[in-house]
Amino acid sequence: MIRRCLSFVQREFERLVRFGICGFLSWLLYFFMYTLLSRFLWESGDRNIQNFIAVGFASVFNFFAHRRWTFRSHGKHWKEIFRYVSVMIVATLIEMFLFWFGHSYLGIYDFIVVVVAAGIVAVFTYGCHRYYTFHHQPPQP
Repeated sequence: MIRRCLSFVQREFERLVRFGICGFLSWLLYFFMYTLLSRFLWESGDRNIQNFIAVGFASVFNFFAHRRWTFRSHGKHWKEIFRYVSVMIVATLIEMFLFWFGHSYLGIYDFIVVVVAAGIVAVFTYGCHRYYTFHHQPPQP
């Protein structure tokens, strides 16, 4: 019993590390895209739209990285895409709200809001992906 528990904790810890690495790489891509758009390509553009575009780029990378490496899923690809998109829509709405609230409403520097919002959304998405997106029930007898 204790061995099973320790094995579960070890596997979950390893999954969390992989999630953190993929999440960090996704965040770097997001940060790069946001910086590229907001500081170089479209300086006078709406920061909320720039943020949305950057999130979109990072989300595509994020799905494939988590599917293949973090959760090592072999489930039905289309079913996971649907679940992933539904989670990411909610996560994007949360991130967009946090960005708007922090930057537009409270007037906090946009890069600070980007970091804080990413941390909050990471906790939400790990739980959703772990227990919904890439979670597969064993076949029923």
